[in-house]
Amino acid sequence: MFECLAKIKSKRRQPDLTGTLKLLSKALQKLRKTYICIDALDEFKADYVVSILRALKSLLDDPNLTTSLSVFITSRPHVDPLIKAHLTNRAPASRLSVTIKADANDIEKYLIDKIESDTSHVDMDSDLENDIVANITSTADGMFLLAALQIKAVLEQTTVRERRNALYTAPYSIYSAFEDTINRIRQYPLTPRSQQGMSVLKWVFLSHRPLKMEELRHALSIHANY
Repeated sequence: MFECLAKIKSKRRQPDLTGTLKLLSKALQKLRKTYICIDALDEFKADYVVSILRALKSLLDDPNLTTSLSVFITSRPHVDPLIKAHLTNRAPASRLSVTIKADANDIEKYLIDKIESDTSHVDMDSDLENDIVANITSTADGMFLLAALQIKAVLEQTTVRERRNALYTAPYSIYSAFEDTINRIRQYPLTPRSQQGMSVLKWVFLSHRPLKMEELRHALSIHANY
């Protein structure tokens, strides 16, 4: 393995994916048991997801790693078809899929706490409060983040009528919830703080790779002079 690395270094080039996987395979063969853990696979770009899964498949198919290598992946459900398409060659007994969802009772307790902690003095009756808890718990479908975005959208309203309207027009998916949040930001009066917030979102979303905090600060400090 060290000889291969020395050759690559002497040629002053980066190893390609195939070569890297061969080196990794040789290194893993020295270990009795190896676990490769990939968290939030769904947050990678789609083409990167496929490349990662293909690389994992090549390692799992390596006869020298059949019994010693295990892979642990977490992702949102929409990536499952890709995972199954690339990693279904494993024996059924060696595959285990676990769906992790927030318990409905926990979401209800969270929503009740947010309502009781509301300091806006909007006089909601128990019927509306119960509707908020029941409706958001149902539409959240086990996702705490979606429930958090929905209750925030409701409690931001300043009248009972507006809160009820917000409840029944609340987004039903995490992506539409984010879109709704950004649209609400745009509706506020334009201030330096809101402008900076939108700039941060644009830089983070449109960058070709994850930005370091220092890089983001530099980007935000640069202003074009027209």
